[in-house]
Order: sequence, then structure tokens, then C-alpha cells
Amino acid sequence: MNASRSYSVLAALAAAFVLPSYAAPAKKAKAAAGPVYCAVTGEEIADAKQASATATYNNKTYYLCCAGCEPAFKKEPAKFSKLSDLRGEIRTTEAKLKALKAEMARVEKADASAPATAAPAAQAVGLQCAVTGEAIASVDKAAGKAEHNNKTYYFCCGGCKAKFASDPAKFASAADARTAR
Repeated sequence: MNASRSYSVLAALAAAFVLPSYAAPAKKAKAAAGPVYCAVTGEEIADAKQASATATYNNKTYYLCCAGCEPAFKKEPAKFSKLSDLRGEIRTTEAKLKALKAEMARVEKADASAPATAAPAAQAVGLQCAVTGEAIASVDKAAGKAEHNNKTYYFCCGGCKAKFASDPAKFASAADARTAR
């Protein structure tokens, strides 16, 4: 290997390890649409704007219901972020279960000769933003939608819709991977 090539390789390695520490600060988190939940107590907060405070842990925003929750979260962010994430999974799973039960009841009542089709409510279960993975309460509450490869993707905000439009294959693939879990 010649000297100039060695320097190029070294420069690339240095950039890979040094430059990330000089990255631009994270952008301010966008307010979540609809209700959010306190990371410490699990209490519902009707609107993200009504949260007493927010905290960021591992590049994710967590909402806090009162001044007393902020020091508790700061003291044990790993614990409360994990609890908050698990509570979110429970809410999503319960919503899916409710919609599945409704779909089962609809199918059981349907005429046996008529072909069964998915109900719109069942299709809306477990909606997530195709870019961030953030839960979306319903199709009606989505900030937008886009079609890609004959599939509909929903968004939590207009910014995510624009981001998806810039590279639909990338974001659709990531969204499909999240929902496959």
C-alpha cells in the first residue's frame, strides 16, 4: 500500500471515530399527537403540551406529569424509560386484542357464504408512524398517509410524511420490519 493510500485510510478511520462526537445537537422533539403518558407514573396526559416536563433518554422523548416526576426520572432514567416503553407495548397490545375480538365477532356474525374482509377498525390497530415508529391512535388521527408498493403507510406529523417521500423504500422497509416483530 502506498503512503497516500495509507493516509486516506487513516483519515477515514479518524473521521469515523472523531466526527460523531462533534455532531450537531439533537433537534427539539416534536410534540406527540394525542395523549401521552408519564414515564414515571404511567398516568395519561391528555396532550403533550400539558406535560409538566420532558426528558430525553437514548434519543427518545419521555413526558412527565408533574414536577415531582422529573427528579425521579433523572435519578433512574434507564428504569423509567424501560417501564414507559413496556407500558406503551401493553397499551398497543391491548388495542390490538380489542380490535381482534371485534373482528372475530363480526366474522362470526357474518353470512357464512359471504367472503370475509378485514374491517377498517382492524386495519387501524397498532398504527405506527412509518418514520419514527410512534404510535398513532387511529387512521383519523394520523397526520398523513402515503402509498408504497400497494401498501398504505401513516405518519405522526407532516415532517415525517415529507421524510418518507424522500426515500419511501428505505422507510417502508424499516416500518415493515418493526411491524413484523
